[in-house]
Amino acid sequence: MTEIKMRTRMLPSMTNYEVESYLTRNDIIFVPVGVNEMHGAMPLDIEYVMAEAYSRLMAENVDGLVLPNLVYFTAGGTVIGRGTVYMSMQDSMNYLKSICYSLLNQGFRRIILVPAHGDSKIIINAVISQFLDETKCPMLFLDPRDALRKNGVDLPRHDFSDTDTATHDDHIGCATLDLGCYNICGRIDDVPTGEEVNDQPGSLCDAALGHPDRWPFEPIEGFETLHELLGTYMPTAIYFRDWSNHGSQPLPLTREDVRREGAIGEKLLRDAFGKVDWKKYTDGLRKTDRFFQEVVLPKYRDVLPKNKFYPNFYEREK
Repeated sequence: MTEIKMRTRMLPSMTNYEVESYLTRNDIIFVPVGVNEMHGAMPLDIEYVMAEAYSRLMAENVDGLVLPNLVYFTAGGTVIGRGTVYMSMQDSMNYLKSICYSLLNQGFRRIILVPAHGDSKIIINAVISQFLDETKCPMLFLDPRDALRKNGVDLPRHDFSDTDTATHDDHIGCATLDLGCYNICGRIDDVPTGEEVNDQPGSLCDAALGHPDRWPFEPIEGFETLHELLGTYMPTAIYFRDWSNHGSQPLPLTREDVRREGAIGEKLLRDAFGKVDWKKYTDGLRKTDRFFQEVVLPKYRDVLPKNKFYPNFYEREK
């Protein structure tokens, strides 16, 4: 098969021949795991768009593809808002795992699940564990924000209590990076202007309303104590007490301002992601896969949970 020039890295926008051609040389696909939930002045899919933008940037770096449009998964405490689409943990896990089964069958051996929503991490951890038991193929849970910090890369961002959204040489408006994600995804005009939404009830988070002591949200009785005692992300499941508990930063006032901030945010994100060698993560996933196939499986074949779909992948290559 003749290798052809990459026209796009978004799987649904490719032709079948383009995917077939890609799979002759590589097998990497990023899966942004989203959510559709109330988020103040921002569109409901902001935390999906963030994951898609991150996936696009990493895919460009490692010659990978992106499977977009997986928006509807577990939301968590934001179900108090009727803009939030509810999906149970179990349904979310089953859906995501079914998609990953298909991707593996299609030839994508290195599947990378990318979250931008807190509760997505819970389902991803469970899915990658079950998937390994059932297919003997490891997937990678990669939160790029954690990876950036681990590599000493800090994303410039003002605190949510700063309500000035103008961008200057020495100041990054607090909505800039979120708008940069929409810009990367070609959807900057989906973001409303501050003139349209900043004054809507529940638009701004508690900290942006002048209560930095309430960030990330106004205290929920008992939760603060548990969080302080245990130090874990979510020591118990919660429902928020008010829309503003999961509000947003104020948005730039005009369409021109939104587009300008989006362009600046995209540049900041591209610069930050460009400082990390993402290939070491995909190479690490390959090495882990080979170790399981060539060392662990031959030794413990009769003990491990039986494969649901695949024999030893690397034996098939010989």
